[in-house]
Parts: sequence; structure tokens; C-alpha cells
Amino acid sequence: MTKDKWNEVYNIFEKAYNDFQMEYPTSQNGKNLKIREASERRVDNSIQIVSTWMGIHPELMEVFAGKDARINDKAFAYDEFLKPRYFQKDMPEYLNRIKTHINSL
Repeated sequence: MTKDKWNEVYNIFEKAYNDFQMEYPTSQNGKNLKIREASERRVDNSIQIVSTWMGIHPELMEVFAGKDARINDKAFAYDEFLKPRYFQKDMPEYLNRIKTHINSL
């Protein structure tokens, strides 16, 4: 990918993570079931956006898991990453890795 494409992906991921951060607490502690379900759909949508881009661009997986990671390690880390509690914890680190990669280009 070009540097411009990396920046585009970074901006998309950052927006998806910001949207996630806004909705995740409500999906857990919303006032009623309807509110929690609506927030949960938006949380899942944010994760799906990141997942779709990672599927389109395999080089994102190398930044996510490292070039030297075994395929099983990558798969395990990716499966966990798609769960909201891990997404919340791991996404800031992933954004930092992408930013570092962009700066190295």
C-alpha cells in the first residue's frame, strides 16, 4: 500500500475506534434492552469495518501481529481482537503500530 492509503486506513480505523468508544459503555450499561441492543449493533459495526479492511489488505495483518508471527498466532490474536472487550484493549496499540509504520515509509 502507498503512504496515502496507509493514512486513509489509519483515519478509517481511528474513526471506527472512536465510534466504538462512544457506544461500548452504552451497549453494556444502557438504560433498557432497546438502547443496549442499538449500541451493540453500532459496536459490532465498528469492529466489522476494521475487520473488512484487514481482509482486503493483508499487509494490515502483518502490522497487527508482526511479520514473524506464525499463522496460528495471527489467527488466534485476530479472533480475540474481534471481540469487543479485546478490541477496546488492543485497538489503541494497533493504531500506534500503524502510525509507526506510516512514519517509517
